Amino acid sequence: MRAEPTHVVRGPRVRSGWAFKAFVVGGALVVVAAGIGLGWFVWGKRTETHPAGGPARLTSPPHDRAHGSTAAGGDPRARGIPPPLGAESPSSTAPASTSPTAAHDTSNAAAPEPAEAPDRANERSAAPDTEERVELPPVPPRVARMSSAARASRARALRMRASRLERRERTEQAMQLYRQALVYDPRHAQTVAGMARTSLALERPTEAVAWARRATALAPREPDLHVLLGDALQAAGRAEEARASWQRALEIDSRHRGARRRLRAR
Repeated sequence: MRAEPTHVVRGPRVRSGWAFKAFVVGGALVVVAAGIGLGWFVWGKRTETHPAGGPARLTSPPHDRAHGSTAAGGDPRARGIPPPLGAESPSSTAPASTSPTAAHDTSNAAAPEPAEAPDRANERSAAPDTEERVELPPVPPRVARMSSAARASRARALRMRASRLERRERTEQAMQLYRQALVYDPRHAQTVAGMARTSLALERPTEAVAWARRATALAPREPDLHVLLGDALQAAGRAEEARASWQRALEIDSRHRGARRRLRAR
């Protein structure tokens, strides 16, 4: 018996044509382009919110920046977001107080002046409040670090040298040494008197009066210094004040010959 041939039914054969390939490639390109665009967008936002060299700063929409409000309403600081640059806060638009009390508080808020060194403060308080002022030489740091005994010894040596030059009528050199001695001991009355004598010898009566006043303030019971002040005042054309200074010297020492001679001559 002969078997019947069996017919196998096959479905249609799927073939990949050029259209399918183009579709796949196009879809891949679209995906890549979308990824690049998303990455560029994210990078741009990070650059905007994180500027180079500074902390991150949240930005508000243009509409909110223009009107000074956010979605939370009112003050942008309600959500912890700082206001944009150039925007005025409600407190900054309030009118400034013009009351006398506020003005007084503002003037008191000024930084205080630096305190003077104790030595310089005492030096200024020693002289009377007159129109004459003396400029003491500044004290270098190396001198300020010296002990009191060392400074006094150095000032005494300079004062003795200046006195010898003064007797030899080398007045300008003597004045320079007296000034150097003041750096080490600015409150020595005889050094200040040396400055007054040399100023008077150099025909600087105004400076002589200032130095002589300071000398009498440092040693008010020294009659010679009052006589020196009277001489400086006489050279400055202030005869009445000069006579009063000489009289003061006689009150301290009634036998002072220099004061008596000057008073008799006038």
